[in-house]
Amino acid sequence: LNIVFFLQQILSAANYAPVLSGILSRTSASGTVSLKGSDLARRVVLGDPALTIMGRPSNFGQPMIVATSVGAFTMDFAHQTALSSIQPHRLITSGFLHGSLLHLAFNMRYLWTIPKFIEEGLGWPLYLSVYLASVVAGNLAHSSVASSGPAALGLCLGASGGICGMQGLMFVLLNQMGNRAASMSIFKNMIWLIIFGSITPGISNAGHVGGFIGGALVGYIFGPRYGSSYRMNRKWSLAVDDASPEYRSMMGFGIEQKKPRLKLRYLWLVIALVAWYKPV
Repeated sequence: LNIVFFLQQILSAANYAPVLSGILSRTSASGTVSLKGSDLARRVVLGDPALTIMGRPSNFGQPMIVATSVGAFTMDFAHQTALSSIQPHRLITSGFLHGSLLHLAFNMRYLWTIPKFIEEGLGWPLYLSVYLASVVAGNLAHSSVASSGPAALGLCLGASGGICGMQGLMFVLLNQMGNRAASMSIFKNMIWLIIFGSITPGISNAGHVGGFIGGALVGYIFGPRYGSSYRMNRKWSLAVDDASPEYRSMMGFGIEQKKPRLKLRYLWLVIALVAWYKPV
């Protein structure tokens, strides 16, 4: 889905060239401006700075974006603090947009390296729920530190909030399994990511931390618990191990998956109630 969204971003930027050319022609002192769709598409692929036309000042004290070379698709679905409060779909859809091909490649690599047992052992409903909840949590955390000024109008996009949420999920589950070494390895990776984000412009550390915390909370409340297995630890036990080899290596011998604290459907019930109370 991330790849499909990025392809649509490229097409949208290319198709937006005539519109942007018309606006620039009306506002430029030099007369007619003609932009090529291929040039705008290249900017999206390479992550080059966008050509942006600003309008009147907004309630945030900064001019709103009137038109930009990233195209209508990105502008309609990216997270912006100034707009997501009235267009909450952006809190989710921004997690499938990317700023460049390199940005997409890095995030796809991290998604690919997530252990198979997270989806196969825990099931896709929990996997998807954690990912989406972490994207939202990351965007809300970003908004909390970008609530005014130019930052409130900046675009926040990428799957990193969801990826950090999966890291938060694994951190919580591995701790419950008693696998402290693996859980601390994940925590150290998050520290390095924050350090990297602190010295690299354009990266939202708040989004990463918010995603991690969101994934950890959903995993702790709605994910499985773990404890000692009587049937496996019993002498001469003939109990069949249903866990995959990778899942078993994470849990360790004699540990089994137990019921979650709350069933996952309660999470979606709360989301449905919130959406009903405040329609999108």
